[in-house]
Amino acid sequence: MTEAIKDIEGLEPDAVSEVPEAAQGQEDAPGAEQVSVKAGFLTTDGDAPADMPDMPDTPDIPARAEDYDISVNDALGAVDPDLNRRLHDAGFSNAQAQLVYDLAGEILEPMMADLNQAAQRASDRATLVNEFGGARNWKELAPRIEKWGRANLPEAAFDIMCQTADGVRTLHRLMAGGDEARLAGGDGGSGPENVRSDIRRKMNDPRYWRDRDPDIIAEVQADFARLSRQ
Repeated sequence: MTEAIKDIEGLEPDAVSEVPEAAQGQEDAPGAEQVSVKAGFLTTDGDAPADMPDMPDTPDIPARAEDYDISVNDALGAVDPDLNRRLHDAGFSNAQAQLVYDLAGEILEPMMADLNQAAQRASDRATLVNEFGGARNWKELAPRIEKWGRANLPEAAFDIMCQTADGVRTLHRLMAGGDEARLAGGDGGSGPENVRSDIRRKMNDPRYWRDRDPDIIAEVQADFARLSRQ
């Protein structure tokens, strides 16, 4: 041990600082720099390493809320400036703002259809009440029309007719004219009987009560008008 120390002490300073050529060659060995780069995401030439993750693109946020390019369906009608300002303040991109409008349209469209249908029925009911002498008279007459319709018409046909003011008027004309017995029993003359048979056949046709085909509906209404005049 003492001898080894003496040997080191006896070396020249330059000899101690010398590095073997084999060790120096390791610094230049292929792959050495790559290992260092991967370990610390460092570069020597300013280029990003190939395995560094890509940064996401900047969202297409418009400069102003008024610059959103939004397509709106019929249920919504038009864009809402206040909503656009709130979306812009929250940092919504154009695509994200469009999605908000699309989702709102999907929810509101069936609701608007139901509301429109209910409003139409309310309007038709008010018209019938006025035509038949007021609320008291209509309250007494409506159950009679319903009873007659269910007894003398196919169920699907009656359900369709009672949904509109025109259909209810036709039901009332037939009931008031005593056509229920002839329509159901088929004991009239040959002329009216042919009309009644056509009415029954057409009203049982799925195109009438299911598809609401305008051509066959017009034919049924015309047949009812002919029968009511006989």
